[in-house]
Amino acid sequence: MAEQSSSERPAGTSLKPLRTLVPFIWPYRGTLVAALGALLIASAAMLSLPVALRYLIDNGFVANDVETVNRYFGWFFAAACVFGGFAALRFYLVTWLGERVVAD
Repeated sequence: MAEQSSSERPAGTSLKPLRTLVPFIWPYRGTLVAALGALLIASAAMLSLPVALRYLIDNGFVANDVETVNRYFGWFFAAACVFGGFAALRFYLVTWLGERVVAD
């Protein structure tokens, strides 16, 4: 296998070009923090869905208890609603932030 010369190697991924956007994003740092918070909450809710489904199946369906199925389905539905709400909020905030940065 032949080695690639330094001129033929693909460029690495560097975040340094994004530093030029900092002066434009800085006035909206509160919105950026809110978007990151919404991202973290939506991610946590998304990661909790399989766990809630596992409890629903293991404790509800196997035990054949309607109250247990309803309780765990409620937790699953609540986690899905939290995910949907915070994912929509994150999408809105990131879109709004991008439009403001481009407009400025």
